[in-house]
Amino acid sequence: MENAIANRMLSNQSRFTYLFLTYFLFSLSGPVYLVTPKFRSDGTEYQALMSLIVWFIDIYITYSGIKKCYMTNRSIDDFEFIERFTILNIRIFCKCIVIVLPISLMITWWFKLMGFSYNSATIEFQGLFVILAPFAIYTYYYFLNKSFMRLKALLNKMANLLALLFFEDPLNLLTPNEY
Repeated sequence: MENAIANRMLSNQSRFTYLFLTYFLFSLSGPVYLVTPKFRSDGTEYQALMSLIVWFIDIYITYSGIKKCYMTNRSIDDFEFIERFTILNIRIFCKCIVIVLPISLMITWWFKLMGFSYNSATIEFQGLFVILAPFAIYTYYYFLNKSFMRLKALLNKMANLLALLFFEDPLNLLTPNEY
């Protein structure tokens, strides 16, 4: 495997598969994101079912989000997906933590203010997470794909500027007689 990586013999499709498998395996061991509810052995069947449904939705959104970013990168130039994904991912993740952490703390504070203990609010918390977790993950990948789109726009702009430097007409504004 190392030889294939070193010699750049792995296609972007193969890299995409490895990336998806990495996130999939992380999701099997527990929630990848802070807002995802965990499986609870001491809860009711209803709570376990809610957690399982959220888990499947999260897996689907994660797969769809990574694939959307991959397809956007493919429309750019189909190079360096893993490197770009990792760099953009870290940036978006840091921004999301800055937003999600205070919101999570405010929700927890609000539940405590309303007089719920953690044990009595489990159903309420999980009900809230059934709504918020998939939305948060979708929003995360939405913004990550927007970063890929901005990268695409920048690379296109740079390509057009380079073309203009070499006296090409990238937008075909000039007729053949004006060359």
